[in-house]
Amino acid sequence: MKNKTNQVEVIHKTPKLRKNTYWEKLPDGRYYINNKDSSNPLIVSEYVVHFLELATGMNTIKQICEKAGLSVNNSNVEKIHELFYVTLYSKGVIETEESKTKKKKSYINLSFTIIPEKSVIFISKYLAFLFHRKVVIISLLFSLFVLLWSSVHFLNTRPTLTGINNFSSILVTILLILVFFLHEFGHASALYYFEEVPRKIGIGLYLFAPVLFADVTDSWKLNNKKRMVVDFGGLYFQFIISCFYLFIFFISAHNDFLIAAFFSFIIGVLNLNPFIKMDGYWLLSDFLNITDLKQKAQKETLFFIQCIFKERIQCKIQQIAFVLYYVFNLLFTIAFISYMLVWNVELFKQIPANIKTILLAILEGRYHNINIILIESLILPLVVIFLVLKVLIKLLDKSFFKPYKVKINGIKP
Repeated sequence: MKNKTNQVEVIHKTPKLRKNTYWEKLPDGRYYINNKDSSNPLIVSEYVVHFLELATGMNTIKQICEKAGLSVNNSNVEKIHELFYVTLYSKGVIETEESKTKKKKSYINLSFTIIPEKSVIFISKYLAFLFHRKVVIISLLFSLFVLLWSSVHFLNTRPTLTGINNFSSILVTILLILVFFLHEFGHASALYYFEEVPRKIGIGLYLFAPVLFADVTDSWKLNNKKRMVVDFGGLYFQFIISCFYLFIFFISAHNDFLIAAFFSFIIGVLNLNPFIKMDGYWLLSDFLNITDLKQKAQKETLFFIQCIFKERIQCKIQQIAFVLYYVFNLLFTIAFISYMLVWNVELFKQIPANIKTILLAILEGRYHNINIILIESLILPLVVIFLVLKVLIKLLDKSFFKPYKVKINGIKP
């Protein structure tokens, strides 16, 4: 049974714009709206901005309808209420009298800042030149030359990784960490090159794995072609540094640089996976010029299911492509989560024993028995359990407990 909005209560509500909310006009005539605290932007029409200007906390829904030149009827009241208290509120730009400020839901869990915004801007300013056309051509030509050189060399010598000795795992780790940070600065520098402000670089958990991330929220101010440059900026930097490692290997014969380059290339290829929210996903999303590709694919899949049971509705080839994408996305996510659970099954079994060992060591003062491996074997499965439960609760909330929402027909943000 669908819940209907109480019209008497709704017309007396007074929507208010949140502090630190701002908007900018884009070249195509639309507006970029964001709140600095929630950092969850959206693109809207000029018509919606007019309603935002009326959200002063002094005007009721009824008064907003009247000032916008709309009739105060049930249809318009529901649409205005939907705009403020569902669409705009979910993006953190509207305060409500009955709820606390809504924060952005991030797909990265347990995240924290490593490099603050000021430092990211300072470093990006000196790296942005790498996106000038001539510099890009020279960098890619050098990288391709090194890649071709190494390919010819390895075809002649046919080495194997198991046969490569005399390398330092510590140095390889340091070289890879440098690659990961430069990857994130690639995104930030690309955004700075287009005269927008990059924000922090942080670390968090995504799909049970630790990941670095660059906050490039302001890339939504750019058109989709420029956003694709920002998306590819990380892989561009990673490709250059990997080829530079190969070059150092050839002139110095240090195997550390070869191992680091090899793993960097592998990670770069995995980053192009379009089914999880990594560079490949955002590249595909911006290529299609779709703000939320996964959500769009989900909606098209639900519509496709309706098409099957309703003969009057016709499906387009484009919708089938979205359905296939969503199905593969779902299968990949299930397979990955299953793999992580199976991979950690032994660690799950050891949780009681590890807790007992740590407690006894603390009580008896044998702190030397507590090592990093023991702590990791306890924390890792607990984090996996926490994230799995979080995903399940989110799915249940969406499926069974999500309140009915009225569709916006007349007002299109």
